[in-house]
Amino acid sequence: MKSQSKMNISLENINVASPRLRAFDPTKPVQTRGGLPARIIAADRKNDSDLPITALVLRHGTEYVEHFTSEGRHYHHVDSDRDLINIPVKRRVEVWVNLYPVSEPVPHLTRADADRWSSRGRIACKKVVLEYTEGEGLC
Repeated sequence: MKSQSKMNISLENINVASPRLRAFDPTKPVQTRGGLPARIIAADRKNDSDLPITALVLRHGTEYVEHFTSEGRHYHHVDSDRDLINIPVKRRVEVWVNLYPVSEPVPHLTRADADRWSSRGRIACKKVVLEYTEGEGLC
């Protein structure tokens, strides 16, 4: 039997609050991780509990005052549905795709470009609308 090497990963060495891993920006629109609407009313509150962000979170038609770390966390060391996250940005793009019987589809940003760059043997030119959320499919 072939021996397998094991890789030991310690979560203690991973800083989950790192801006590189948690790209939270309090200047952009926010919601809770659980999907509740929220709005930051202060991001520089002075206090002794390291919770500089004050936000209003909408629950059942009422806004409640809650406090968060600079990374948007409700609890200091654990992720929660109550954490603030930036609202994912949704985008839409239209492309025109030249289709050929034996080669890969070739996308273009405009119909005019698709026509201009088409090759002999094109069997169709199809408009495709892509809707996506920034960051989708990257992890």
